[in-house]
Amino acid sequence: MKTSIAKNLSILLIFGLIVKILGLFNKIILSRVLLIEGLAYYTKLIPIASLFMVLASFSLGPVITQIVSKNISKKPYSNRDLMEKGFKTATITASSVSLIHLILNYVICTYLLQMTILIKPFLLFIPLYYLQSYSAILKGYFHGHGRMQTYAIGQLLEQIIRIVLVYIFIIPQMRISIINGVMAAILTLSIGELIQTLYMVICALFITKLKGKKTIKTEYKEIIKPALNLTTNKLISSIGTFLEPIIYTFAFLKTGLSIGIADEFYAVVHGYAIPLILITNFISIAIENAILPPLSTAYNNNDKTTLNKIVSKALFWCFIPGAIASFIFFNFSSELMNLFYHTDKGSLYLKIMAIPSFIAYFEGVFVSLLIATNNEKKLVINTVITNLLYLVLIIILVSNPLLNAMGLVISFSITLIISTSILLYLSIKHTPLKLNYKYIIF
Repeated sequence: MKTSIAKNLSILLIFGLIVKILGLFNKIILSRVLLIEGLAYYTKLIPIASLFMVLASFSLGPVITQIVSKNISKKPYSNRDLMEKGFKTATITASSVSLIHLILNYVICTYLLQMTILIKPFLLFIPLYYLQSYSAILKGYFHGHGRMQTYAIGQLLEQIIRIVLVYIFIIPQMRISIINGVMAAILTLSIGELIQTLYMVICALFITKLKGKKTIKTEYKEIIKPALNLTTNKLISSIGTFLEPIIYTFAFLKTGLSIGIADEFYAVVHGYAIPLILITNFISIAIENAILPPLSTAYNNNDKTTLNKIVSKALFWCFIPGAIASFIFFNFSSELMNLFYHTDKGSLYLKIMAIPSFIAYFEGVFVSLLIATNNEKKLVINTVITNLLYLVLIIILVSNPLLNAMGLVISFSITLIISTSILLYLSIKHTPLKLNYKYIIF
């Protein structure tokens, strides 16, 4: 068990770092190629498309991971039948979302975004709903088997393809028009996802021998029930993210300052400070993903000792990089801002968020524990409370003339602390969690 977790964690950390660097490079060259106008079009569509993608994928990835992990020890269900039902469910959800998108496409672009020029580009997200749903199932399948290297390589391939396509596809289209360039940029998302999906399909068929005979069939309720809870959780979070800039602008204008100043402060917080504070989050995500399969197996075997050992060690693994990152963010905020953005704007924001971001490093461990112990519904409670709290804090603090944009940073920091505290409380109350420092060593 120890060797398996350490191996998977190492794979996720190494590939996570590479993918993070490639993703950052991809964002930089994409922003330069699309120019300010094209980037504005592109970024206006992404939040709305993300809402649709949450519904389309239906959180099938972690659900498949959990059931496949259970199959390793108890073998209650056929993996082949599980995957077939997973793909059928994904097809239904993606098709339903695509239909809604088609119906609302004109209304969203014309009345919500007030840009009829985006009607055609927005339609190009529809193939991505299917591809992301299918790839999520395959990632969950390999995740449950502990084959982290398979979907890690898939993510690497996706990033490489997207970077290559910038030069051979997006740039030529930009020479025709900016809107053509934006359409090309959206299509590259689907092409990258397609390559990743095909790679995982090949691996599933020829490496894990998914073509084996069916045994006990999986009941749809085993997939739908946990997926519904997780999707509700993600949907609430996505809606909160969507509402944030609207509520922030409303609150900021109450201070008497102009919308131009509001946008500038918001860009500094969300364009400089928060992306920098999240630059090391791939480490906590890697730990979260690495411990989910063994936690599910331990819980289904009623092995409380192993479960507590995994959680205790995972929290310790989060503590070390989290403490180092927070120390650097707090003490070298100005230097980091100048290094990445050639400006010290936002350095005070980075310093303020350093400690709360350290506390939030532990969230992923509690999330994996709650999912592994069939407590997905409890995650919805946390998401509802923290999203409402965040939006209310923005209204109260940002509208204060003494704080304005600083109120957004304080709201973000308080919410991180409260969210982690709630997840810890839910884990202690609803799971067999009993933390013991001795488990870190032994």
